[in-house]
Amino acid sequence: WHAGILVCPNTRSNVPRRKTVADSLAVCPAALSIAIATRPTIKSAADAPVQPIHVDHHQLLLSSSNASHQAAVVDAASHKSLSCIGNASGTAWIEEYTEWHAANLGKPGAKYIIAFCGEGDLIKHNGKQERYCAGLGDRFRGLMEVLRLAFYSKRVFLIYWGTPATPEPLEAMLLPDQSSPAKEHVMFINDSDTAWIEEYAEWHAANRGKPGAKYIIAFCGEGDVIKHKGEQERHCAGLGDRVRGLMEVLRLAVYSKRVFLIYWGTPATPEPLEAMLLPSSIDWRVKPEYKLEARLPHCVYMHVDVKSVPIPEPLATGSFRDKDAHCPVVAISWNVNSNDHDMPGPPLGFLDSDARACIWRALFQPSSALQLKLDAARKQLMGDVVRPYVAIHLRLGGLTGSEVWDLNRVNSSLKALLAVLQCASHLAVSYNMTTPILVLTDNAMLRHEVARARLAGIVGSHSEAKHIDKVNSGKGFLPDAINTTHTAFVDLGLLAGATCILTTASGFNQVARLWGGHSCHLDSFHCASLVVPANEWLYRR
Repeated sequence: WHAGILVCPNTRSNVPRRKTVADSLAVCPAALSIAIATRPTIKSAADAPVQPIHVDHHQLLLSSSNASHQAAVVDAASHKSLSCIGNASGTAWIEEYTEWHAANLGKPGAKYIIAFCGEGDLIKHNGKQERYCAGLGDRFRGLMEVLRLAFYSKRVFLIYWGTPATPEPLEAMLLPDQSSPAKEHVMFINDSDTAWIEEYAEWHAANRGKPGAKYIIAFCGEGDVIKHKGEQERHCAGLGDRVRGLMEVLRLAVYSKRVFLIYWGTPATPEPLEAMLLPSSIDWRVKPEYKLEARLPHCVYMHVDVKSVPIPEPLATGSFRDKDAHCPVVAISWNVNSNDHDMPGPPLGFLDSDARACIWRALFQPSSALQLKLDAARKQLMGDVVRPYVAIHLRLGGLTGSEVWDLNRVNSSLKALLAVLQCASHLAVSYNMTTPILVLTDNAMLRHEVARARLAGIVGSHSEAKHIDKVNSGKGFLPDAINTTHTAFVDLGLLAGATCILTTASGFNQVARLWGGHSCHLDSFHCASLVVPANEWLYRR
């Protein structure tokens, strides 16, 4: 300690990261300035301060990744209805801190935290004049971590680049952005911004069921609700496709200011979606009092997202908002992924983004019937309903009644399968889990062998897996159609409930990850040539 300034060197010293990052702020609260030169990198969970640190009504969640710290600062009061606390890309805190910074900068008694590179005449300490700067990437990564600590410690954030590290100040190349208020940059600041979800949930509640309200329906199977002149087509595919498609419809609902609804009916599904999932913050149910079947015309769009079939132009460009303004109901059945198309509406991010996870929580919660099935399955497989476990989802093909794909589809072989099981075993050990490893797959043979306990320490569902888009033969529902649907949702919930999840390429497990919000996820592709310790290949979102 010297002259009221705490200087924290690069954490390659013998001082634990946790002490330099957290305890240093606590032991010197009266320091006029704290200067930090660091470029933190987290290589294992043990290095990171992962416990929530409460600051007033905010929660600062620190999580580790394969590159550097990631901060999530979320206003708990404004997001609790959507359960989006922990969204790693929440940005509300940036606007809040920008306003606080402007109000406190230069005030008498203000305290500062400085991200520095080269001390010059500003930073004084007793140690050797070291730089701790490295390249531009390291410098900017480090100063962003210091900004996070500035928010946490309620200090004014500054940047200082001086001698001997740099021949001129940073201001020679970059200046602070003071061109416009922070609020103008907040909405849709990145692909995972979620403020629009809460805003739309409030608007939806105020407008659904109102006289003259206009609706947009994500549908799967027309039944008696959707009226159109074409053939009774489904365009539903599996659960991954259905969820991906309905999230894109929600996006168009926000863009067109229509009330968003979901409808699953015959001939695509033997029972309504409400049998397994109920609304959460956005009530998407088609209710009789809306009398949608009588509110004609219905503007209907059906589309399967394949390269050879372009998206209907009115949806791709957003022109449907005006073109179909005369339609009380716009109904869309598709499985489009907006990452592959430039379409109107708020961004959703990648298929496993925080924005999509927040949308899932805003739309769905398990029904009591599904929750009972999930509790029973966990008790049977794991001994009780609360014990943590590792789950593996293998999309290999070979569903009952379906084609058997080449195992090379997922770079798979017997050796690769064993490597995935080894990965899962390492994960269980690293998290001190003693429960069996859960393996769920669409491959009928492997599923059967796992259920018969042919692999020690491995458990799986005793229910037969079938693709839910194959429950109707074209002449009516198959006898086990309802059981097939329930099995799919129970598998989904079991994957979502896992502490750690290993996956192959599949829309099904992407939905499970949206539901579960897993902080511990590993693509099984990385297990196929496992030759390094667990903490080298484990990565966290």
